[in-house]
Amino acid sequence: MKSKVDKFREREYMVPGVVKGLIHMFAVDKGTHDKRMVFDGSGSGLNATLWAPHFGLPTVRCTHRSLLRGYWQNDMDIGEMFLCF
Repeated sequence: MKSKVDKFREREYMVPGVVKGLIHMFAVDKGTHDKRMVFDGSGSGLNATLWAPHFGLPTVRCTHRSLLRGYWQNDMDIGEMFLCF
């Protein structure tokens, strides 16, 4: 977990100074050898002030129906794009 926090500090997502807002974070397993940091914005009131529309993720069956011969799919881990808020 320390390495995850150090990475945040290196990228200046968190900087030393006066704390204006506090969001609790915890780790969950990501695969068998890694951890993912999860931010809980409910305690600070952040979740109540942000709005995000619900979107359902397609199932494999739905995705397969829309693929044609010669089409390609991609699996990207873009989780860090959400850390700059």
